[in-house]
Amino acid sequence: MDTLPTHYLVTPAQAARSLKVSADTIYKWIKRGHLPYYKLGDGRNGTVRLSPRDIRDFLDRRRIDALGRPPVRESESAEND
Repeated sequence: MDTLPTHYLVTPAQAARSLKVSADTIYKWIKRGHLPYYKLGDGRNGTVRLSPRDIRDFLDRRRIDALGRPPVRESESAEND
């Protein structure tokens, strides 16, 4: 993700190339509500853009440790205290 600057929005195709997935996969994540996006313009002519920070957050939520466990979320650790 270091290839995506944080000072501007990227297209789904740019995000897909950076993550080495298809643009269709990016659109599936968007459609399922997993990846936030910006819609610029109206109707069918609108264009989708993504924030590199949102992409990083999306990846962080899917990170798995070496033992195959997802990371403990801050809200989960607060519940256990």
